[in-house]
Amino acid sequence: MSRVARIGWQMSSELNIGREVRPALPGRSEYTVKMTKILERVRAETVKFEQIEDELLDTLWELDAKLQAGAIAMESYRNDKGNWWTEIIRKIIQRAADVEVKPASITGTSETHNVDLVLIRASVPMVCVEVKAQGNPGYLLRKEMKPERRIQSDIDKRLKEVKYTSVDLKRKYGRSGGDKILSLDKEQDWIEWKDNAQPKFYAIWLGRRATGESVELLLRKMREAMKYLNGIGAFMYEAREDSRGYRQIDVFKAEFPISVAIEKIVADIKSAATGQALLS
Repeated sequence: MSRVARIGWQMSSELNIGREVRPALPGRSEYTVKMTKILERVRAETVKFEQIEDELLDTLWELDAKLQAGAIAMESYRNDKGNWWTEIIRKIIQRAADVEVKPASITGTSETHNVDLVLIRASVPMVCVEVKAQGNPGYLLRKEMKPERRIQSDIDKRLKEVKYTSVDLKRKYGRSGGDKILSLDKEQDWIEWKDNAQPKFYAIWLGRRATGESVELLLRKMREAMKYLNGIGAFMYEAREDSRGYRQIDVFKAEFPISVAIEKIVADIKSAATGQALLS
């Protein structure tokens, strides 16, 4: 076992660490061949996210083709894609940081939150990552074609969840004390508190843009969410003009690159695991 592996996985009444708070990964038979191939690669190698971007686009195109043809039920599609995406991000982070990260149920100031990836040190959540997947093409259901689902159909709900969870946990575990937030009357004071309070909180997004969906609207909502989070990474994609595959949407890659978000997450994890202060 590595020098820093499994650091800080103490149990307490407020931290349920390592419990499965999301569905277990399905067997390989539930995945396409390409989905399984990517998982095997990130489990076996230390991979940078940009090294698998093209492979991800090809794999998502294949998966969506199966959904459109009615070969995969929507419930299985949604669960399998979400779990597969979370496992990819978890393994890339874990191998780069050389520290194990797990899902956890954590009690904040107001309520308990299920978080996808967490590092705990001395019973305090130090780094949290929420992993989201949204959007799907139209699909066949009982001989009826259902319309594609836009990211913006529930982006407000998803962003509200991560913003609230971040602030609720920072109020509970931030070194400055949970009530300091109430005295912040300037935006710069808020940003400074948000940037430095534990846990560092990130969101990693996978999103399929529907036909005609506003890129600027999605960008604006993510920019607003950055007032509450330590970082966002977004892998957003859309159908090519020739309808023969997906392409990444460049403006999201430029403004919210997942590779940069993962670098920050890994740096925060390493700092927490070695007992160093976490400062943005």
